[in-house]
Amino acid sequence: MYKSLLFGENISYSRKANTRNGDESNMEQKKLPEKQARILYISLAAMLVIIMVISVITAINKRNHSDRAPLDTTAPIQSAQLIETRPAPSTRAPVQTAPIRNEPQTPSTDKPVIGEPSEDEPSEDEPVSVPKVYVMPTEGNIIKSYSVDLPVYSATMNDYRAHTGIDIFAAEGSHVYCFTDGVVKDVYNDPMMGVTVSVDHGDGLVSYYQNLKDELAEGIKAGASVSAGDSIGCVGASCLVELSDESHLHFELRCDGRPVDPAEYLSALKDTSGSLE
Repeated sequence: MYKSLLFGENISYSRKANTRNGDESNMEQKKLPEKQARILYISLAAMLVIIMVISVITAINKRNHSDRAPLDTTAPIQSAQLIETRPAPSTRAPVQTAPIRNEPQTPSTDKPVIGEPSEDEPSEDEPVSVPKVYVMPTEGNIIKSYSVDLPVYSATMNDYRAHTGIDIFAAEGSHVYCFTDGVVKDVYNDPMMGVTVSVDHGDGLVSYYQNLKDELAEGIKAGASVSAGDSIGCVGASCLVELSDESHLHFELRCDGRPVDPAEYLSALKDTSGSLE
C-alpha cells in the first residue's frame, strides 16, 4: 500500500511537473509573438519619427525658398560694371593739315552720274602717281648714240660693234650726277668699261655710269640711297674700249636686264644748269 501511495505521489508529481512544463512552454510561446509585435511597433515608430523629421526639414526648406525675393527675368543681368575703354595714346605726332579754302563754285548743268567716277578725278582705289625728277648725268652733248641693231665704228677697237648706251661729252674730272632717285646697286671696276656705278630706280630700271675716276663721291656704296642730282663721281679715263674717243661719260639704262635707249628719256632729262645743250 505504501508503494502504491508512493507510486501515486510520483505519478501526481510527474503530472504536476508535466503540467508546469506545459504551462511554461505555453508562456514562452505566448511571449514570442509579443516580442515580435514589440519589435514591429518599435520599427513602425522609428519610421514615423523619420517621416516626421523629413517632413519638418522639407517644410523648413520650402519656407526658406519662399522667403527669398523672386528673380526678375525681365531686367538685364549685369555681371560686371562697364569698363570705359579708351584708345592707347599714339606715339606718332599728330598730323596737321592745312585748312581748306571754300571757294565759290559755279553750278554744273550736267547731271551727275551716280556710281561712276569722274574721268578727271582719280578713284580712291587707284594710287596717286608722283612724277619722278630726272637730271642729265653730266653736262655735255651726246657724241655717240645708242645703237644695238646697227653696229657703229669703234676707233679704239677698229671694228664695228653694238653700242648699248650713249656717250656724253665731258672733260675729265667733270661731275657725274644720279639720273633719278634710287639705291646704289653695285660699285665695281669693269675690265672693259672701267669704274662703274649702278643704281636701281625700281620697276626693273637700272642706270649705269661708266668710265669714272677711281675716287667716287662720299657715301657712294652698295645700298646707299641717292636722289636725283646727287653727285656720284667724276668722269675719268678708265674705259679701255673707248680710250681713242673724246673724253666722255658712258651712260646706260637697262630695264629688266635688257638695254634701252636713254634717248627715250631725253625729253624729261635736263642737266644741273637747267639747259639740255
